Amino acid sequence: RYPKDTTPKLNNLKSKKASSFHEFARSTNDAWDIDDEEDEDFLGTQLPSSLPSGLHSMSSQNQQQQNQGSDTETGVSHRLEGPRTETQNLQDVQEDTECEHVNGKVVKSSSDAHLNTSSVRSTLQKQNTLPARPIIPLVARISDQNASGAPPMTVREKSRLDKFKQLLASPNTDLEELRKHSWSGIPREVRPITWRLLSGYLPANKERRELVLKRKREEYFGFIEQYYHSRTDEHYKDTYRQIHIDIPRTNPLIPLFQQPAVQEVFERILFIWAIRHPASGYVQGINDLVTPFFVVFLSEFVTEDVENFEVAALPLDTQRNIEADSFW
Repeated sequence: RYPKDTTPKLNNLKSKKASSFHEFARSTNDAWDIDDEEDEDFLGTQLPSSLPSGLHSMSSQNQQQQNQGSDTETGVSHRLEGPRTETQNLQDVQEDTECEHVNGKVVKSSSDAHLNTSSVRSTLQKQNTLPARPIIPLVARISDQNASGAPPMTVREKSRLDKFKQLLASPNTDLEELRKHSWSGIPREVRPITWRLLSGYLPANKERRELVLKRKREEYFGFIEQYYHSRTDEHYKDTYRQIHIDIPRTNPLIPLFQQPAVQEVFERILFIWAIRHPASGYVQGINDLVTPFFVVFLSEFVTEDVENFEVAALPLDTQRNIEADSFW
């Protein structure tokens, strides 16, 4: 039993909440139609479990009404199902005994949880038995090469390749038309020249391309002779040190990028780019931006697997051209 002075406090609290709610309801134009009984039920559910006897009786009556309603629904469903066999009745009794009533709520037994767990496990097993999607390496995605050879070209791919060749062979390539056709992918055979054109490295005029290409490559190696020796100077040594650390981290699982000749090419490209762009300089991650250009321009001279190709086997002039094109 509670002390005598606690009951008036609860009553005052209830009346105070009820009156304040009605004042709020009257002061608004909302279409709320809540009467005193619903308000008392709402307040009764918010009070602690240790309620006075009057409120306990109210909650028990509500619980009994709910149980009666559920029993009535069960009886109706049983009548609709028709006569039940003895086996079905035994199953219902077993299911009822496996449920526990805690604080007026029905809690399922551990057997149901076991069934749910087994169903989840079977779903996971089915997913594991599905064939896994192949993981295509970075270089294979860029160069469209594989060890088994390229699949035969479809009619659509051949028509697209012919369209690219027609655009590139014109005296003045329509860059807008070339860009539109490149949106859905560029065929491997024309990808290097298309990248050079769309990046602004080469002019649209076909007669000027060879001269511009030669001049740009010579200009890059002029930068190498002019600036690369300063990588050990006090002003640039931190930049070169960071580049030297990041280069071995570039695609460490692909043998192509772990070759000393390729790493030296990347060091030169990144160092010259950093000192010629002092507003940003070298930032960690720029080394990954060189890889797609290097692979595309390398694939112009390589027909076999690019990932394991030994770059040092190429002629020196070819190596220099790939490096300069990747820089620009």
